[in-house]
Amino acid sequence: MRLHQLAALVSSDRNGGLTEAVIGLYATGNGRESAASIDFDSFEYTGYSS
Repeated sequence: MRLHQLAALVSSDRNGGLTEAVIGLYATGNGRESAASIDFDSFEYTGYSS
């Protein structure tokens, strides 16, 4: 699927006006198997500037 096709799936014309963004937090073992766990208590987004 091409980018313009993906963008069409989230357009307000197709989904009834929903155009929100989703941010997901994750942790990695940096390429190694890990038994460690993580629990995020809070998260602060300071914005994006290009």
